[in-house]
Amino acid sequence: MTSRYFLFSLLIACALSAAAADSSSGFTAGIEEGKAYGAAANAAMPDAAGMDAAAVPGFETSSPPQAAYYGDEGAMGDAAAQAAQDNEAAQTVTEGFMSRPLFTIDRENDPMLTRMEQVEENAASIAGAIQGEYSACDPVVLETPYPPTIETCYENRPAETSSCDNRLNVNVDVEFSCTAGTWHAQNTAYRNGSDIMYAQSYCEPRDDNMLRFQLYSHGGVGACVGWQQTQLSIAPSAGFSRLLTTLPHWGGGCISLDAWLGPNSGCTENDCQYDFWFGTPMYTCPTGQVNGAYLSLGIGDGWGSLPDSKCYHVTSTSDGSCGRSSTFVYTQDGDLWTPACATYVDEATVSAISGWKVPLRFDKPHFSYTITESWDQGCAELEARSQ
Repeated sequence: MTSRYFLFSLLIACALSAAAADSSSGFTAGIEEGKAYGAAANAAMPDAAGMDAAAVPGFETSSPPQAAYYGDEGAMGDAAAQAAQDNEAAQTVTEGFMSRPLFTIDRENDPMLTRMEQVEENAASIAGAIQGEYSACDPVVLETPYPPTIETCYENRPAETSSCDNRLNVNVDVEFSCTAGTWHAQNTAYRNGSDIMYAQSYCEPRDDNMLRFQLYSHGGVGACVGWQQTQLSIAPSAGFSRLLTTLPHWGGGCISLDAWLGPNSGCTENDCQYDFWFGTPMYTCPTGQVNGAYLSLGIGDGWGSLPDSKCYHVTSTSDGSCGRSSTFVYTQDGDLWTPACATYVDEATVSAISGWKVPLRFDKPHFSYTITESWDQGCAELEARSQ
């Protein structure tokens, strides 16, 4: 390798004085002669398209067995692998590859590379030393540069097995939908400017499908009882249900005011809607039964009636006698009072509330989770080495 660079430096530094005068023109003439020879040779070559295939040296058949591999890459690969095992030249190449010595190219100290850098950086110093030793040489300038060449060297390393870790980091941020420990949803209804009814929902983490509420009503001078709490299911309710009794100070005294939960009150996923009613229930009975409010215990307003929360089966009586399980009553149709016997059947259904509604709609207290992922790329260096 050192000799090659020496010759390369010698070509740059000097040429024999006897050939210096026509070195440029001779090189150019040689190129032109080569081009002319190639053109003449091409003209003399026969047209391959018109040649008889049998005239080609080594021709054996127009249907070689290798044609069966067309379109079948798997068969072609198997045949190539078998040929490589049987072919002496292929075996030689394989053995040479496995047995050739491994080496490492030292880019800093290898003479091949350092000498090249010296020539590239200061060719004149190298040429000057040669001129001093060979007095018959004179430096000349070549009009046509020497054709450049590219040489590549490969560094072979033994195969090795390495391992690395890529670690996935998962960060979970937990957030609660409301401020725990506060009455986060609330609403009111007004009887007048000073008589007010309230309903509030409590924010707290729970896993029992229940929610906490508190209810309250007052008048201009307050109430006879404070806030009262109740716990309700998040499952939608089927109908009206009585919750508790508030005692607002209305009309100069304490008034018993029942609080009711309206039908379909509950949560669908995280959307909650609860209707709270303050007032008096209104009852209905199935067809064929009579509400107690329409059955008088006697003729006239002073006698009273049966409870409006109960349903009765009514039969007429001609002599005023009723069985032990029945109650003697009068039914009224205009001014006509008819004696009858009323037998209790079942409790009446609350169909409405005569009063005031306080609706609450809010986001159910719940946790939300934000997941953030990141990687610790522990294999980046190893992957770069494998390229």
